[in-house]
Amino acid sequence: MQAADLVITVEDRNMYPRVVGTLPKCRKIAITSNEAMTRKNQYLCSRDIVILGDLPTSFGLLLKHLSAKPHDYSFRKRIALCRRALKSTERPVHQHYTFLRDALPNELGRIMKSVTFPVLVSDSQMFGAVISQRYCHLPLQVRVFGDHGGFVGCGISYGAGVAMGNPEGRVWCLLSDSAFLNGIKGLAVAVEHRLNMVFVICNNGGAVSLQKQLRSDLRIPHEGGLAIPTYLQNAQAIDYCALAAGFGLATFCVNVSGITATANERIHLRSVLNKIMKLSLPSLLEIRAPDSMEAWEGIWETDGFDSR
Repeated sequence: MQAADLVITVEDRNMYPRVVGTLPKCRKIAITSNEAMTRKNQYLCSRDIVILGDLPTSFGLLLKHLSAKPHDYSFRKRIALCRRALKSTERPVHQHYTFLRDALPNELGRIMKSVTFPVLVSDSQMFGAVISQRYCHLPLQVRVFGDHGGFVGCGISYGAGVAMGNPEGRVWCLLSDSAFLNGIKGLAVAVEHRLNMVFVICNNGGAVSLQKQLRSDLRIPHEGGLAIPTYLQNAQAIDYCALAAGFGLATFCVNVSGITATANERIHLRSVLNKIMKLSLPSLLEIRAPDSMEAWEGIWETDGFDSR
C-alpha cells in the first residue's frame, strides 16, 4: 500500500488510521455520496479529488471518459514486478499451519490460472487475509472484489451479480462461516441461474477476528486464559455442506485443521478443486480450518493502530 501511486476510495466511511493504518502520501480520489463523512477520516488534502454524487451516476460518467479496453492487460508487467517484491517480504508461518497459510492459497491460485476471466469476491476477514498474504500465487488476470459492503454475507449476492454479468468467467467467493449463514438466500439465485460460481467457506469454529479483538480489549494473550463466549462460536448443529446441498449446490469438504499437510492431503485438495472445475453448476467447498489463535497469527491485527 505504501508504494501506491494512487489510492481510490469508494463511499468511504471508516478509513481512519485505527482501522487501516496510515495511508500513503500519494494522490487520492474519493468517490462518495457524502463528502463530509469521507473527509472526517482526514486522509484527503487540497491536491486530492472528490467525486461527489450517487455512485451509479458517478461510475457511468467515469466509464464514458476512460479509454482503456475491458480486457487490456498491458499493465500486467507492472503487477508482476509488484508481486515479486511482495513475495520477498512474505512472513513465515508456524510449521503446523502451512497447509492453511501456504498450500491452500497456492492451490487456489493454481486452479484459477486455468480460467480465462477469474474473479475473486472476498467476504471473509480472516480467510481473505490469508489469501492476500499469498497474493503472488493468484493469476495476473484475476479481478478481486474485497469487503462485504457493511453487511457480512453480501459477498454471496455480490458474487452472483458478477457471475451473471460475466458468464464467460468463473467467480470464486470466499466466505466466513458467519457470512455464509447471513447471506445464505443468495445461494438460491446461484442455483436458479446455474451461475459459474464456487463458494469457499472457511469454517474455523467461530468469529475468530472478534475473539482476537476481545483478547486485545481484555489484554489476554493469544492462547489460553479466556473462555470463549458461545455467541462467538459456531452453532454445533449446523452442517454447511448439507445446507448448501439443500439449495442444489454440489458440495465438497477439505479438512486443513491438522498439522502440516502431507503429500496425500495436498493431492486430495487438488483433486477436489479439479472436480469442481469440471462442474456446470455452482458448488461449495467447505474448508475446515483451525480455530487456534496461533494459526491466525499476523491476521486481523488488533493492536498498535492508534500509535501509527
